[in-house]
Amino acid sequence: MQKNFGTNAALIFNPASGAGKSANHLETLKKIFNKNLLIVQSEPGKIKERVLSLCMEDFNRIIVMGGDGTVMGVVNGIMASGKSPVLGIIPTGTGNDLARVLGYYHRFREDPFRYFSDLAEDLENPGDRKCNVLSINKKLYFTNYLGIGLDGKIINEFDKQRTLPLPNRVIYAFCILKNLFYRVNKKVQLSVQTERDMLNIFFNKWANILIVNIPSYGGALVSIEDVVPHEKTFKLYVIKGIRDIIKLLKRKKRKPLIANRLIEREEEGEYKAQEVKITCPPGLHFQVDGEDYTGIFCHEKEITVEAAGWLRIFK
Repeated sequence: MQKNFGTNAALIFNPASGAGKSANHLETLKKIFNKNLLIVQSEPGKIKERVLSLCMEDFNRIIVMGGDGTVMGVVNGIMASGKSPVLGIIPTGTGNDLARVLGYYHRFREDPFRYFSDLAEDLENPGDRKCNVLSINKKLYFTNYLGIGLDGKIINEFDKQRTLPLPNRVIYAFCILKNLFYRVNKKVQLSVQTERDMLNIFFNKWANILIVNIPSYGGALVSIEDVVPHEKTFKLYVIKGIRDIIKLLKRKKRKPLIANRLIEREEEGEYKAQEVKITCPPGLHFQVDGEDYTGIFCHEKEITVEAAGWLRIFK
């Protein structure tokens, strides 16, 4: 691989992302990058290992083509490596929430060729934007959000229905409507470390526990208020029922920014947190960055979410 830019750059993509449309861009990318980009195809379950290997081989520019699930696999590979390559994103997935927050999504949709050209030009000097990375029990890393309860139930059913001959957004909307009145009748305890004190919260009947690390949620279905970079905090919502869901959906759209400063306890059920420990009963549904992780975490007795480090991102 030639190194005209003085960097080692790799593109990793999920061929199934965006209903298989990611591969349509490969020829254009090859022409624009002109052998200055190693192209790696990977199935979703192997992305972390492939990225870990690339980082250990000193690839210092990683470009990911896919949706939020593919990006999360790349983030986990980067965090596992202990290295700090700069990440670029080509948003070809369904939700693309991180790309929306960064401003990539609309730039890519407006002019893919120009977007690819800008990535190639920025390889040598990609800038140094940062995004807070959160961890779950120090074994899974994510940048967007974690949902326990309703969120996980919706994603679980969405994955089962994805083979239907309908657009993903239509299927997703159907799953939301079907589960709108879903409730969890099990006791849960939250220990929330804020910037000021430790709060202990108990619930017996609830719909969803939502941890949000960026201002876009559910493919921009909800826009959380403005946030400010470089603070290792995140937003915690406890959603008890339909009234709280409607309140969340009515959030005003704001200018997208990176990172995580939010007003502490703006309303009942909202918290600005540095760390959250969730003592939960077995059998709950989990989604992380739009992917179903029920099978991984449904038997965990305690879930700890905390800031784990920073992700370096193309400007």
